[in-house]
Amino acid sequence: FFFNTLRFEDVGQVRELLVNTPKLLLCAVDTGLIPRMKFLHKEMQFSLEELREVYRKNPKLLLYSVDENLREKIIFFFILQLNMEPKHVRKLLLSYPQVMDYNLENHLVPIAHYLMTELEFSSIELRSILLKFPRLFTHSLIKIKHVTGFLRYELQLDANQVKRVLFQSPQVLGLDAEGNLKQKIEFLRSRLNLTEYELSVVLSKMPTLLGCSIQNNLLPKVEYLESVLLSQSKHSNKSPTILKDTVLKQPTLLGYSLDSRIRPRMEQLMQAGVPLEKITVGISMTERKFQEWLSSSESKRKRLDNAKLYDSAALGYLSETLNFGVSEIDLIRASLPSECTEWGASKLRARIRYLREVLGVSLGELRDIILAYPLLLDLSPESVTRERLNKLQKAGFNIHDNLRSITYNDQDFEKLVKPFLNQHRPSKSNVSFLREKLRLDEKEERMLLSRLPSIENNPNRKTLEDRANYLVKEFNNNVKLAKTAILHQPTLLQLSLARVILPRMEKIRSFHALDSITTAQLLVLHNNEFEEWCRDQTIQRVHKEFPKTVQFIRTTLQMKQEELDSVLIRISSEALANYNAEKVVNFLLTLDSLERVKTAIIRQPYLVSIQVDRLEDKTNKRRSLLQSVDDWSDAFTVATMTNDEFKMRLSYMNVRATLKRSLGLDDTQVDSILPRSQNLWSISGITKRLDRISQFLQGSKDDVKKAVLSKPDLVFCSEKKFRKSTADRLAVLHHLSSASAADRLELITLDSKSFTRLRYREATREMLQGMLDLSNEDFDFVLSRANRLGTWDPNETLKPKIDFMLHEFSGSRRAVRDLLLENPRLFDFSLHSRLIPRMRMLGELGLPLDLISSFVMLTENEIQQRHNLKSYLNLTDVELDMIVPPVLWSEQRNLRQNIQSAINFLSSKTNNDTVLLKQILL
Repeated sequence: FFFNTLRFEDVGQVRELLVNTPKLLLCAVDTGLIPRMKFLHKEMQFSLEELREVYRKNPKLLLYSVDENLREKIIFFFILQLNMEPKHVRKLLLSYPQVMDYNLENHLVPIAHYLMTELEFSSIELRSILLKFPRLFTHSLIKIKHVTGFLRYELQLDANQVKRVLFQSPQVLGLDAEGNLKQKIEFLRSRLNLTEYELSVVLSKMPTLLGCSIQNNLLPKVEYLESVLLSQSKHSNKSPTILKDTVLKQPTLLGYSLDSRIRPRMEQLMQAGVPLEKITVGISMTERKFQEWLSSSESKRKRLDNAKLYDSAALGYLSETLNFGVSEIDLIRASLPSECTEWGASKLRARIRYLREVLGVSLGELRDIILAYPLLLDLSPESVTRERLNKLQKAGFNIHDNLRSITYNDQDFEKLVKPFLNQHRPSKSNVSFLREKLRLDEKEERMLLSRLPSIENNPNRKTLEDRANYLVKEFNNNVKLAKTAILHQPTLLQLSLARVILPRMEKIRSFHALDSITTAQLLVLHNNEFEEWCRDQTIQRVHKEFPKTVQFIRTTLQMKQEELDSVLIRISSEALANYNAEKVVNFLLTLDSLERVKTAIIRQPYLVSIQVDRLEDKTNKRRSLLQSVDDWSDAFTVATMTNDEFKMRLSYMNVRATLKRSLGLDDTQVDSILPRSQNLWSISGITKRLDRISQFLQGSKDDVKKAVLSKPDLVFCSEKKFRKSTADRLAVLHHLSSASAADRLELITLDSKSFTRLRYREATREMLQGMLDLSNEDFDFVLSRANRLGTWDPNETLKPKIDFMLHEFSGSRRAVRDLLLENPRLFDFSLHSRLIPRMRMLGELGLPLDLISSFVMLTENEIQQRHNLKSYLNLTDVELDMIVPPVLWSEQRNLRQNIQSAINFLSSKTNNDTVLLKQILL
């Protein structure tokens, strides 16, 4: 096997393999080693070279059962649950084949469940983590929870940050939280002087730092960066915390190689004269991008140097932005206050942005305006330029035509604008804002208020401003277009910016540019109408861009227009652009009829988005897996299954094969017990369930078969339900120690209601035997005559009654047992409405308590009947007891039934003379 089948050439490797795992010599070749090898070789597509490597690292793989171990872990866990492909499985096992040594249900699944539910990793993300860190499962769930808790609560990372750390650097789970992990965190905190929040930011953005050695990695980088950056800060008056600021700005900096990336690029920055803290920008670039960026940085530095000619950052910015020459800058400087050289470039940038917005001009037009009116740039506190521009707006002037007025003295300017300001009536702040923002005239303002009167009293000014500003920006800062849209559809100002305007504008832009009125109409459509418009636009675009592909699908599959549109709307442009759709359709037509292909593509249009080579490969792999479990579905059915349908089908057929093999069932019997709804079942779980049923029955394979055929739910119910059910039945078996296999079979197949009655009956038997020393024969006698005994939980109904009776009879078990045998229905009656009241009655009458067996039979009406007789004849208690003795009354049912008729008859014969009747009776 090892030399001829696996083709080992090195005798030493085979010797080492057998010495380390001598159990291999006990394995059958044809029925053991070869099937296990073929499973990996044929189904998982391992090459012989890869198999030799895997078996050399972990020979135990040749000992594991294909159905109960290898297939369970690889197919149902790695492939179906973690969405791995065979290539991922090969990579995992080649890297760390010992992962197959761990128990599936007790180790692998709990860890995966914790990561996917508690930390909310998707199956794809967990697959990536496992491929990055195959030794993930070498750690216990407790260790993983401990490290996760350390990150969450000790480092105070939030849930998303913890998830990011574990996804990017899952090796962290292998670190000692109290040892090296804590040391690295303390090193970063102390060396960079980080706060808790800053430390969490660094680690969440660059979690791989936790996997780096302090002495060989982190410390040399920190020392080098510290020396270089602090050296620069001494010469440029920069903050001594420059290292900390740099790392916080780009935490990934510490993840790059010192010798091949950090040091060379820092030296190039120094040579180019670029501030060294800019390493945060250049460190992540490719070499080509870095050189381009470095060249542009040098050019920018030269421009800044030229700006120093004007002794002002602001004037240098002005020269650079508006392309002013030296003479023009001098002219502007002469018109501005002397302190203009001290203004910051950012303030001047904001003023230029404001002027462009107010005047609605381009940079070139603004350049000419500033040369004519330099005071527009006056940023001094005494400047009235901005105030005057605002007043011109409010007064309704065309600012562009009245710029000369900013040079007027105060008296002349007020004389100009005051008459027009008075014409504008005071208005609400919202209307005032819109008038200024959209440059509304009086007619437009009245039209807006008439169509949207609620805007005047809208308290949320900020939201209104956001909507208006966004619309202006969306129309390329063209106030006129934004105004046209709003006046045409004023309700635009009431739409939610986040939920309606932003997402709809994104969709509208994805099609083509539209005029402002059409855009406004689309924004106010109902959701269904807007989605219909998007659908129509998408279909039109597809027809226009891919006419050949559309024509091919329509004619080849003979689709109606509605069917074609429903398919096109859900196909990616990439699939249509590279003619993949045609290839997929042709491939499917080789597998089945035109009608079936058409139906499949209408149901699952995404099929034509799959690369045809990948679809063909996927189909072959699926068929191979299904045929291994005796499912010979045709290629078309397999190719057009969704991933969920395939998983369900594979699981279903695996269960069928397992039941047929384990219990010897035929197809008809399997069909009769399998649930109609297909689910993802665990084969090892099914096998273990059958073993546990066999252990319970202590019988043959036929007994298990009968149990499963009689009650299929035993196999397919949840583990929790099965455990509870078998535990309850085992408890009953404890009282049936002599039960035969047939009895056990009957017990396990009982329906829930029948079993509950049996369990209550046996619990009642145990209680009566334990508390009253009742024999089995006596119990059977009592049970045969009682109505309710054994039908309810004895702990809730029977025990309180026995405790009460024992208390009343001074703990005498014999007395209570004799009463029960005398009246087996004694404990059928309610404790609070019968037993306690009747015992109290016996005490009041001074009668022996053992009369309770008959007194408990008295109803409330019968007791009231005796009291009515006393009232009717005006009897004393002694006289009543003489006429109707209590014992006689309780024991003789005929007396209780007939006494009223007798009294009525005697009353009629004595002319209703109660005194005479009383004397007669006495």
